[in-house]
Amino acid sequence: MFKDYQQFVLSKAAPPRPINEKDFQLLHAALGLSTEFLEYDIAHNREDILEEVGDLVWYMMLTAHAVEFPITNLPDSVESRNHPLLDLSTDIERFVSLVKKHCIYGADKSKELPLVFYSMWRSFVAFCQDEEIELDVLIAENQNKLNKRYAAAFTTQESEDRKDKQ
Repeated sequence: MFKDYQQFVLSKAAPPRPINEKDFQLLHAALGLSTEFLEYDIAHNREDILEEVGDLVWYMMLTAHAVEFPITNLPDSVESRNHPLLDLSTDIERFVSLVKKHCIYGADKSKELPLVFYSMWRSFVAFCQDEEIELDVLIAENQNKLNKRYAAAFTTQESEDRKDKQ
């Protein structure tokens, strides 16, 4: 049963295609936002929550670069929202869905991606405000963690070694 269905699935799946550097960054950002949000969701204490939210802001900055959004236009505070966590979850899902259409299916979503990013950023800022997380402190702690992990720049080996966890 599964073998036949798997063959059916493969016959309907988008075929592999080469991707450019910008699409690689978009995929990296989408996967990172998804996994870090899930890790936040299962975090057990304030320290773990702050680490995962710090990773989220890292992926937000990667996203801003990938969608060519001018970070000087990003607000560091927003008006109150009723459900900032739900908004953030919805915006991440919208972003990931657009990235899939753009990078995997080949549909040009380059005009929509910055708009969804901006909405996602505003939801992220509202979430941080709601959780009383200061962005500047969050960014500094994330930088410290990653400076410990990577001596100069990302390497696969240092990623596996996790010097910040020792």
